[in-house]
Amino acid sequence: MPGGLDEPRLYDACGNHRLLGLIEAHHNAADRYVRILLSNLDYRNRSQTEHRDLLAACRRRNGEKAIVILRQHLREGSETVVSAIREDGLSRKS
Repeated sequence: MPGGLDEPRLYDACGNHRLLGLIEAHHNAADRYVRILLSNLDYRNRSQTEHRDLLAACRRRNGEKAIVILRQHLREGSETVVSAIREDGLSRKS
């Protein structure tokens, strides 16, 4: 599994191997930016809370809420990475 995760992913249940391959490719392409968020910007707790909220909405089969949570999560994460890059606040260890 991408990122070395040992747990099932939410989207594995779709069974569409072509789609899963595309998701994996995008995951791999975004990995360096996710690492910036998690290691350099103390973003881990916030991200995990958002992931739990997303999963809870999916478990309740509330697609509209899941979409709102996911869009906000992706938008704010992207904005955080861009801001850090612009401010040159990243360490060289990434």
